[in-house]
Amino acid sequence: MTIPSNACVFDPGVTGGVRRPDAADVGSFALQDKAANPPPKTGTHLYGDMGNQWERLLRAFGAVIPSCRITVAYSAGAPFIENVMALGASVDATTFTVTDNGTGRVSIRWTATNLPAPVCRPSGLTLHSAGGTHTASAVLTLNATPGVHEVAVSTNLGSTGAAVDVPFTFDLN
Repeated sequence: MTIPSNACVFDPGVTGGVRRPDAADVGSFALQDKAANPPPKTGTHLYGDMGNQWERLLRAFGAVIPSCRITVAYSAGAPFIENVMALGASVDATTFTVTDNGTGRVSIRWTATNLPAPVCRPSGLTLHSAGGTHTASAVLTLNATPGVHEVAVSTNLGSTGAAVDVPFTFDLN
């Protein structure tokens, strides 16, 4: 699916909905050189195979890079989205709903209209602790409501296993 030159497949409102790029989004891998006067393949001129390779790389990168990185912090024991870095220009902290499920237990929920559907578990879970050894887990859950996605994060004090509020960052893939 070809998109307008001023749009991005990671932004809501794009034809076909928010998604990871496919071959048609990045050019279809069908660039050809003019047979009568092909450009030199010295690296000083663009030529068909070069453009086709770039298109393949864009599609491959779009398939594996995280669509969003989220940092959750705490204020007086209440979790909140401290920072969001996303490929989509309209994704910010208001895209997500944070639920405090008790000490060391947080859920982050969002709708499919703002981010591509997750393709695997969250990755890169990093804890930001001033001291002590902590452990954490992040689980991507399918919500009962179609088009709603949720990540549940649990953080614990490593030495005792007791639940503890620890700021964290993770990537949505």
